[in-house]
Formats: sequence, C-alpha cells, structure tokens
Amino acid sequence: MSRSINRLSVSLLAIICFASCCISFASPLPDAKNGVYDSSANFLAGDVRKYVGQEIYLIEKPETEREFGYSGFYNSADSKEDNVYHPNTQYYTFYHEVAGKYFQVLDVVKHPEAPNNELFDNGKCFLKLKEKDSSAIMYFEYNSNNQFSFPFIVVGFYEKQKKIFRGRDMMFTDNSIKTYATKTDYKTNRTVAFITGQMWKCIDMVIPKNGRNIMMVMQDVIGQQMTIPFGTKYYNLRDAEAYKKKFGEPIFKKLLTGGISIGMTKEMCKLSIGEPYAIKGELQHGTGDKREEWQYDDGQSLFFINDHLVDIQKTIKN
Repeated sequence: MSRSINRLSVSLLAIICFASCCISFASPLPDAKNGVYDSSANFLAGDVRKYVGQEIYLIEKPETEREFGYSGFYNSADSKEDNVYHPNTQYYTFYHEVAGKYFQVLDVVKHPEAPNNELFDNGKCFLKLKEKDSSAIMYFEYNSNNQFSFPFIVVGFYEKQKKIFRGRDMMFTDNSIKTYATKTDYKTNRTVAFITGQMWKCIDMVIPKNGRNIMMVMQDVIGQQMTIPFGTKYYNLRDAEAYKKKFGEPIFKKLLTGGISIGMTKEMCKLSIGEPYAIKGELQHGTGDKREEWQYDDGQSLFFINDHLVDIQKTIKN
C-alpha cells in the first residue's frame, strides 16, 4: 500500500516485528547564508548556522519510548520549564505533536544564558523551526557537543547518502550481521540464510517507523533482502579482494568471523576484533624486540612481539 503525503512516499514493509517507512524526501531548501551545507554530515556540531534553510525530519521513536514524548522543544528561545512546547509533563512535548514531521530551519538563535557576543551556552543554542504542514513556529534546544541529542535527519543528507550508496557492493563481518542485520527477508519475511563473506548490494535506504537509524536495504545474488544500519562497517569488493590476496582467503574468512590465532599480524587482529582501548609496550632486554600488550573492553589481552601475536589471555570480569 502506498500513499503520497507532501513529498513523502511511504511503503509499509515488514522488518522482523516492526513496520518500516520507506521515505523519499524532496530536494533540500537553499543553502544557508552563513555557510554552505554540502549534505555530507547529518550532525554539524559547531557549524550549526549551516542548518538555516534546510529541511529536517523528526525521527519517530519505538512504541515503548513514546509515552514521554520529546524533550528540547520550546515556545521561544528559552529552556524554562514553563516554556515547553505543547507539554504533556513538565519537561516533554506530546509525542504526536512533532513525531514524524518535517521542519524548515528558519534561524539559529543565541542561547539566553550565553556570554555576550557568543552564540552558545555550554555548547547549546536554539534552532528556530517552522513545521511544514501547520506552519507552527517552535524552538529546539541544540547541543553542539552531543550528536545523540539531535533527533532529526537532514533531508539533504539522506538524499545524498542514498544516491551515493545505492548500487554499492558490501561485505559485512559475521558480528555485524549477527548484531545489526534483520534476520527475516525484507520482502517475504522468511528467515535469511547468511554466508560468511557473501556480497550484498545496497538497493535502497529507508527510515524505520519504529527506530532511530537510517537502514540500508541489501540484496544478495539469490534475491534475499535484509536491512542493516547505515554506517555499519563493511568491505567493498576491491578491498575484500585485496585482503584475500594479501592474507590468503582462509585467513580473511577467519577475520570476517572475528577469529584470531597465534602468529597473526597486528593488522589482521585489528581487522578481526577492532582497535584495543589501551596498548602497553616495552623493549625486551638482550633481543631488542618490542613486546606489546593490547587490552580490550571484554577483558581480552593480546600479546605481540614486534608485529606478530604470541599469546592471548582472557580476564573474567566480575
């Protein structure tokens, strides 16, 4: 079933146990006078003035998170408790008042507690917004230091990334598939059969109705379709072939499964299980060899002499 609402095209399809909205956005509004928005980033941190003139979409929440609505919306550029836009409690705006709606960024407004001649107070200022359908004006408290507090998708960013990634071949690690990918087919709702090292082609990008991430719709050579969050680490065809040639196909496949073994190089270990959170190194007396210990958050430690793995230890955390 499909319908057209403004410039929104929605296709309701099943992803595991929730419905997804496939959203086709219109072209972004003209660039801001205070800087050119090139649509390469969704969160602009301190370059907030580049949002002016852009169209943004407020991401819907999972049903379990809708009770309290949204925080950060105000009637004017002031975050006082009695100034909340359409409040349902002391601090939150009613969910249905803003969820899934489009807004035009009209201006960036100085925070009332910011020092003279400065825009931010502890990284915060306000975006002056106009809701497309009702033309209602409201202000959103923007935190330039916290991208997770920005609940919007910039229309121009979404459209640009969809144009870039459609048709791209991607290979994911088993851990990424296990952690992030949907396990049922995007079209048929049947269980997807995953194979280590298989290539997937991005055929679309969608925004789930009950989630926060832009999702890539991926299809394999036999037509199976699954979704995985935009930004998930992947190997393109060229890099995958290069690593197969460099390490040998059995080793590269082992890296895709998250496996490590004695004798592997530092590069192999990073590709397999990622960067360590801490590295300790020392020179061994007599040989001049460098011994390093790589520590990981899960309690695992890898020990290298020069470039090769010589020992693996696991600390069990209480």
